[in-house]
Amino acid sequence: MPLLEPTTLKMLFNGDPKIKRAMGVLKDRWQDIDDDNPFMPNQITPELIGIAKQLLATGMVKARVDFNDYQSVQAFILHNNSYVTAESKQLLLSPFE
Repeated sequence: MPLLEPTTLKMLFNGDPKIKRAMGVLKDRWQDIDDDNPFMPNQITPELIGIAKQLLATGMVKARVDFNDYQSVQAFILHNNSYVTAESKQLLLSPFE
């Protein structure tokens, strides 16, 4: 079982909002995350995807999205299209190219 990177572990212990957002990615519940500014919603960035993948790799959390399955990744992108950055889409789809 892989361990979390030290920076991610520190974020977890400190209650960093990025952990909550990464869990939102894993649960495919991004729209439920409280936005401080509804006019500028939070984006799903490559950093958040990386954190989400780290959390998932530990085996301590489960995900609704399977990052190893094209259909699952595509459905996630379509469901969250207005929040997923172009860089994140590229990162998510790159294993399937």
